[in-house]
This record gives sequence, C-alpha cells and structure tokens, in this order.
Amino acid sequence: MSGFDVYVFILCLIVFLLLTAIFTFFTVYFIKVSLKLIRLGAEDEKIKIEYEKTLTLSKRTKALSFLDKVFSLVVCVLIMAVFGVSACVNVESTKIVGDVPVVQVVQSSSMATRYEGNEYLYRNNITDQIQTFDLVTIHKLPDEMDLKLYDIVVYEVDDMLVIHRIVGIEEPNDKHSERYFVLQGDAVHVRDKFPVTYSQMKGIYRGERIPFIGSFVMFMQSPAGYLCILLVLFVLIALPIAEKKILNAKIARLIEIGYLTADGALASQALTQEETESIKEVLEEKEPIIDDETAITVSPQILYTDVSSEKFVQGLEEETFVKKEWYETAGKGKTFREKHDSASKEVLDRYNEIVKHLYKIKGLHVWEGKAFETYKKGRTPIARLAFKGKSLYVHLALDIKEYENSKYVYTDASSIKAYKDYPMRVKVSSDRQVKWVNELVSEIAKKSGLYMYAMTTLFSIKGTDKTFEQKLKELSPEMINRYTLITNYLSSIDGVRVKNSSKHVTYKKGSQAVAKLKIIGKTLNVYLNLQPKKYRKTKYKFVDVSGKKSHESYPMRVKITSDRQAKWAIELIKQI
Repeated sequence: MSGFDVYVFILCLIVFLLLTAIFTFFTVYFIKVSLKLIRLGAEDEKIKIEYEKTLTLSKRTKALSFLDKVFSLVVCVLIMAVFGVSACVNVESTKIVGDVPVVQVVQSSSMATRYEGNEYLYRNNITDQIQTFDLVTIHKLPDEMDLKLYDIVVYEVDDMLVIHRIVGIEEPNDKHSERYFVLQGDAVHVRDKFPVTYSQMKGIYRGERIPFIGSFVMFMQSPAGYLCILLVLFVLIALPIAEKKILNAKIARLIEIGYLTADGALASQALTQEETESIKEVLEEKEPIIDDETAITVSPQILYTDVSSEKFVQGLEEETFVKKEWYETAGKGKTFREKHDSASKEVLDRYNEIVKHLYKIKGLHVWEGKAFETYKKGRTPIARLAFKGKSLYVHLALDIKEYENSKYVYTDASSIKAYKDYPMRVKVSSDRQVKWVNELVSEIAKKSGLYMYAMTTLFSIKGTDKTFEQKLKELSPEMINRYTLITNYLSSIDGVRVKNSSKHVTYKKGSQAVAKLKIIGKTLNVYLNLQPKKYRKTKYKFVDVSGKKSHESYPMRVKITSDRQAKWAIELIKQI
C-alpha cells in the first residue's frame, strides 16, 4: 500500500468510526426511549394490538416471516462470499502472472471495441473484445513458438501490465537477434510504440471473462469497501440485540399489567420461538423492574397484594401519571409536514409570504423538525414556524421586553424549552400579522448584521426549479437528436468521463475540462474549454462567457439552435 493509500485508508477509518459512533448513539438513544415508553405504559395499547396480531397469524404468514429471515441471512452470506472472492482477485497491474492462472480486473478501454480501421478484426471475424472492468483469467504463457497472430497476451512495460493483441510477428534478422511481437489494442488505431519480446510477456488470455464485475471487486478491495463490510457486520450484530431488548421489555410489560400470564404465554402455540425465549428470560430475572424516571421499585406483588400500603400505591400512581404525561402524548400528534399539507389555502398563502421574506436573508439555512420549521443564519437563530390547530404560529428570536408598548400583538413563549431562543410568539391569523412578522424578521436581520436581498424576485421557492433531466424530457425531437449527436461523440472520446448534476452534464478527461451541457429555456447550450479570442474571425457562432466565474473552465458558449450548429460544436470538441 502506497503512502497516499495509507492516508486515504486512515481518513476512511476516521469517517467510519465517526459514523459508527453516531449510529451507536442513536441506536442506544432509541432503545432507551423505547424501553422507557414501554415501562411507563405509554405503549400498552400498541403492545396489546401487536400481541393479538401474533395470535391470529396464519401458517402462511409465519412461513413468509421465516423465509424473509432466511433470505436476509443468505444475502449476508453471499456478500461475505463475494468479498472473500474479491480479496483473491488481482487488481494491481504490477503483479506478475506465475504458473497458476490469475484473475485480474481490466482497467483500460483499449480492447473494448473494434476500431473500424483495424481491418484484420473484420477480415478474421475476431469478436473476443474485453470491456473495461471485466474480470479476466490470465494463464501461463505457452512456449514462444506456440504464440500466433491475434493471440491476446499480457506483457510488462514500465512496471505495468498491458493486455493487447498480437498483430504482427518479426522473425530474427540482421537488425535483431530475437523474435519480435507487434501488439495493438482493438479499440485504438495505432500499434504499440515498441515491439515486445517473449521475455517481456507474462501471460495469455484464453477468452475466460466475467463482464463488468471488476468495478465491484475494485470497490470491495478499496478502504471504502472494507469499511462498508465492517459497517454491515456492525448493523447485523447491533440490530438483533436492540430488537431482543425491546421484545423482552414488551413481554415483561404484558405480564406486569396482567394482560399476559406467564403460564399461558409459554403454552401458547401462536408465539414464536424468540418470544417464548424472551418470556423465559423475563421470568428468570430475579431483580424487580426499576423505573428510571421515578427510581421506585414497582412489581405486581406490591400493586396487587399489599393492601396495607394503599396510600403509597395511590401516591405512586399519581406521581407516575405526572412523570409519564409527556410520554403518553409523545408521537401521537401530526408532524409539521402533515399539518402543513392539511392547512387551508389561506393559511398556506400567509406561510409562503413569510417564508419568502425569510429567504431574503443571505446564507439562510432551514431545518424541518417533527413539530416545527427552524430558520437560522449560521448559529444565529431567526425564526421557528409551527402549526397548531388550523393556525400558523411564528416564533421570533426577539426580546419581548423591547416591544411591550408597540403595535405588535404577541405572547411570551420563553417558558417553553423548544422556544427558549425564539420567545416572541405571533399568531398569524390575518394579512396584517403577516406584514408584522415580516417587519420583525427585518428587525432581527438588522440587529444581527445580516444582509437581506432588496428584491423579492431573487427569491426562488425550493424545489420549483426544474432539473436537467426534467428539461431534457421537454425538448423538441429535433433538439433531442442534436443532444444525442453531441453526447454520443463526447462519449466516444477515449478516457472521457461524464458527471451528471441537477443543472448540467459535465465531460472531463482526468482533471481536464472538455465540455458542459446545459438547457436554458427550450434550447441546448454547449460550453467548451476553448479560448473565444482564437475563434472570433471564424465561421463559428458563440458567446464569450469567460467573465463569469461559474464558466471559467468552459469560456465558449455555443447555442444549439440548428443541425449546423450541432455540427460546429462537434468540430470544436475535436479541436479540444
């Protein structure tokens, strides 16, 4: 492993550990909250319904559940098997082929297609081309005199292995005493720069390949692949443990409230083996159940048999009711998004007006939570929007004491923990209050030194802008044909990679920019990595966009409005 690979591996390891820590934290948090909800009784009705469903499960449903588990296990075994096989594959081109056949990944496209100028391929009907990322088997090299024309061999040059076809053989003569082999890739129009001797050859390809699986193998052998496998193993280990803990807590709660008796549960044929084992584990526990919130020992014996402690039990029930009030209401109401979607048009119009004004703040960030929508600039709180009933409420990060004798109508929400940083609560029930809220938002921006755009036309509602793919589908058939013509030529260039984004498609060869395709309105525009000054007095029609930072790598813009301009674009690409 090179020094660079070591650094990449260390970086990936740090990212993996960080993701694992985050996943572990949320898993533990979820388990703790779930256990607390179960033990406090907030989930009693839900648990009962789940148990009743298990009693009515048909044999077919149980069989499907079992098959689902078997399928998951088989998939995991297959992933591990593929990972094990991939570890044996040679993806490093510096490894030398020995007596035993070696499986290698092809990382070049020089043998991928048949170049039209290579007449020997068509004359002899040679069709055993090798695609990029194919998995191929390289065998031991035969004797020198057994090699013949059009064999595909692997040879070494500059500490790299190259797989090409023999297209010529030069016997020893006055100029050289060794037998020379001329090699060439099927997809290229020139032969290899230097002839190859038998001593440089390392193996021969005999047509054994698995198409395109090499990219997966390369990923599995990369640091990211190793970490991916570790993460999968971690999930496979952690999730069953979490599910078992929650299942035990549910069974314990059903027994505790008297809904499920121990003997009846163990005798029930409707229970799965996992549930039966969970009941046994619960019954074998000798320690009483401790409620983390009240820290009071609660057991069926105290609640149902200790008559002398009636007052204590009553007090315990009252305290427990107060403690679990939050848990009984948690998760039962509609989310912010559900309330938003069910709001009236009038309320949504006011909401959109306020959001539109908020987005005038430069660098604004928004987070949508379960109960509200939060707007911040960096760490500076600005506003929180929430729906209650059929009304919209806006909580603002303003000191309410400063506005006690003002025209604004509001309430103090500072006592609510969620709105501690947003103490001013405004109920938006009229267009006048929308205006007030927008004025107050401007006040926040002014006090915090935030820049606000002056024109509302700068605001663009998220998600309304069409993506490149959506615009492409709306183009006319003529424009689609021009687009296809240009992209087919770009894709045919050896080594060119394409990158799709929501707004455009970019073509690069390594780090060198080639072209960028963008749709403006109903017209395709091609941005090229060419200096416009060199083409000012030529036949080509273009726009110089070198002054724009976003197009500094593609300063020439060609608007494709005709077949001739599509042809010009291809001619210019050839010059790149």
